[in-house]
Amino acid sequence: MTTQRGIEMNVTQEKHWKDSRWLITGGSSGLGLALARELDRLGARVVVVARNKGRLQEAIQGSNIHPITADVSAKDDVYRVIGEASAFLGGIDVLVNNASALGPTPLRLLSDTECEDLSLVFETNLMGPFRWTKAALSSMLLRQKGLIINISS
Repeated sequence: MTTQRGIEMNVTQEKHWKDSRWLITGGSSGLGLALARELDRLGARVVVVARNKGRLQEAIQGSNIHPITADVSAKDDVYRVIGEASAFLGGIDVLVNNASALGPTPLRLLSDTECEDLSLVFETNLMGPFRWTKAALSSMLLRQKGLIINISS
């Protein structure tokens, strides 16, 4: 794989991932959990964040992944989690903004959907990643090292 700057990277080399420090939101299922498990297998140090404590604990059972229960859309959770993850990991090398919300389910027709129903979607999918990026960015800039990955579907 060649990065935007033309740097060759072999993503299967364990030495590249070993001891790298990752914070992944939306880590109790789907892509976030799969990424966390693979990174853990490769020797990375991983913290995952999700709202449901029981589901999160069950998802990471038998791994070295560290769970933090928090809501990505909750402003008050952001700096607490960034601080807790940084303390546990000794810093954050990579932030993966992966958590997302679909809104009311089952999905309704636009004409049947209240504007307020979309508030959680915007807080989770737009404002959440912005806040988490802003919170993690300052230490990355000070160290002149870090990566932020935003995942959307």
